Amino acid sequence: MKKLSFILYLSICFSALFAQNAPVASIRLADGLMCINNSEGAYYTVSVSGDSVKQTEYEGIYIVDKQIVQINSSTIPDDKLDLRFDIEQEVKLLQSTKDIELDYLKNKVFAGKDLKTEERIYINKNGKTFLFWSYEIPKSARKANSIDPKQAPVTSNLFVSCVANNKILGINLPITEKSNRKLKENYLAQIADNVVVYGDKIDVNALSYRILCKENKEKFVYVDSVNHFKVKVPEWLNITQNANPSVWGGTLYDNNNQMNGILVMPISKSKFQTISDVEKFYITGNTNGKAIQNNPKAIWLGHQSVEKPYNCNGSAFELKYSFENANYKCRYLIYETSSSYLLAMYTATEGLYDKNLADFKEFLEYLVPSLQ
Repeated sequence: MKKLSFILYLSICFSALFAQNAPVASIRLADGLMCINNSEGAYYTVSVSGDSVKQTEYEGIYIVDKQIVQINSSTIPDDKLDLRFDIEQEVKLLQSTKDIELDYLKNKVFAGKDLKTEERIYINKNGKTFLFWSYEIPKSARKANSIDPKQAPVTSNLFVSCVANNKILGINLPITEKSNRKLKENYLAQIADNVVVYGDKIDVNALSYRILCKENKEKFVYVDSVNHFKVKVPEWLNITQNANPSVWGGTLYDNNNQMNGILVMPISKSKFQTISDVEKFYITGNTNGKAIQNNPKAIWLGHQSVEKPYNCNGSAFELKYSFENANYKCRYLIYETSSSYLLAMYTATEGLYDKNLADFKEFLEYLVPSLQ
């Protein structure tokens, strides 16, 4: 990967601060390109639309309809990770990253010249917080654009940044003297609207298939022929990889950088003879205030039966437990198929449980076990 400090002298884009963890893969879209960062602690996608999208020789830099777009990320220090979960502290975290960038530019790139800056908060269509900011390039430092010499000199840079797990994701558009700034701002907001952050490592195969289904106007259906169930996958479920290859599911859109999750776990009939045995091990056999049978590091905080959907041939429960100083509220449903039992799990932080419960119920309507 080329050091981004070289790029500064070519296009006056990002400084070396954002030279880490660039997207590691991309998927061609009908109207552009989806950039995927599946590196440790990142797990996000950024979609850019345009008639022509070309990746340059510089990692993370694209030319979209003659517009340079740069996508990169920096790692949040460990002692600042908890700031992600408070909206005011999250904004301060984004602003401090911006200030570090501006300080670098002022002292290392523009020889101590003051920079005219602007900033504002932007909330995207999914409710995610972004910091919009920009700076003007001093007239004496404006140079020809070496990435695309046909473009006029860059006069300012427009940025949008957000928290993506333990990264700060940054997206940059250099603005030329002939640019329509309002159109550029609208385009950057459009990119921000299409940022998706996953709660764990992205299942790229599932993502590719989802895109194929969407572009062909087909339903995205997951079929498990071994455990005999299928489910129509809703648009809001971001499918992730699981350490256990038989477990399937993903996370929902984040809320203050927290994401509720849905998993479907097949359970072998060789391990449990009846649904009641499954219930006893995973739910009813646990004691309040004691370690959970299937997870000794978690403490059971109670359960109750709840109404199950029409297609559930087993049982349904609401439950609570604590794990690593956090309380979780869940809904578990047990199904039976011809070859296994299925445990469908909705796991949420207590404060966000109600927010996505309707989504989980929608998901369950299309979960179909087969006894054939």
